[in-house]
Amino acid sequence: MTFPPEAADKLLAAADQAGVAREALFAAAGIAPGAALDYAALCALYEAGARLTRDGNFGLRVGTHTRPDMYGLLGYAAAHSASLGEALERLVALQGVWTDAVALELKAGGGVARLRYRSRVPVPPRQRRQECEQMIAAIASFATAATGGAARPIEVRFEHQAPPDVAEHKRVFGCPILFRARSTGLSWPMAALGLALAGTDPKLGALIRVQAEGELAGRRRRAPLVETVRAAVRDGLERGAAPGLAEAAAAAGLGPRTLQRRLRDLGMRWTMLVDGVRIELARELLADPRLGISQIAFEAGFSQASAFHRAFRRIAGTTPRRYRLELAATEERR
Repeated sequence: MTFPPEAADKLLAAADQAGVAREALFAAAGIAPGAALDYAALCALYEAGARLTRDGNFGLRVGTHTRPDMYGLLGYAAAHSASLGEALERLVALQGVWTDAVALELKAGGGVARLRYRSRVPVPPRQRRQECEQMIAAIASFATAATGGAARPIEVRFEHQAPPDVAEHKRVFGCPILFRARSTGLSWPMAALGLALAGTDPKLGALIRVQAEGELAGRRRRAPLVETVRAAVRDGLERGAAPGLAEAAAAAGLGPRTLQRRLRDLGMRWTMLVDGVRIELARELLADPRLGISQIAFEAGFSQASAFHRAFRRIAGTTPRRYRLELAATEERR
């Protein structure tokens, strides 16, 4: 689950403008130039950029200067949509053209459209603050600019703690901002989804969408089987659905029996894979002290707390409660 090398271009350019050489940035992030750029590495680069430029709002500033074309086919497909709603739906559906390391989810209810941004890689909120802030700022800036200022967000949420000074956040978003939230994302009134985008070519956008869908299908066919199935299981858990063998097999382009046979050939059982994904999700949820152990067990897809404890001990080598205590102690030492 890596990012294309150009994913770092905009933050490298911002650091360079502040007098920070890319060599220094990579060194501060502990990443070798030219190494594969996974989500943890990208977050480390953003955090290093904030430290070296002495700009606590480094991510926000990068995000507000982000253009859709910086995201290749994904950006062009969104920018040439007929409406904001169509643009957001394309971002959600075609995100894998850019990377499978993160995901976007669009939900509507109560007259509000909510776009959630999450990583599929367990990186603590405090270590992805700058990257998350740039992404939410980039989406908010795009929606506002593309609709001539009509589609400003009505709420922004971040999982990380609030910085000492949030004046820049208020200026950028112009709406209530909730920190230490359960998820990262932003919201608009439902009516905003119907707003037309200025300066677009919907016919060109349709052609780009078809091209992007073809590339996405090709990438998924080439993706390692276990990675594809794990992503399908994780997506199901995030939606509150029970992990389904048929759905996971369909995501891998296989029948259920063929998937089980392929997993056995790799020395893995379906139930083993599902439990691994459940515990991965549980580890992330345990970082939120507001969630009880029983609630985490439920959200990770376990019908009984006892089954959750047994699976967690078997896979993580410790109990959920002790893992939470060790995680809190680690955060205090940072």
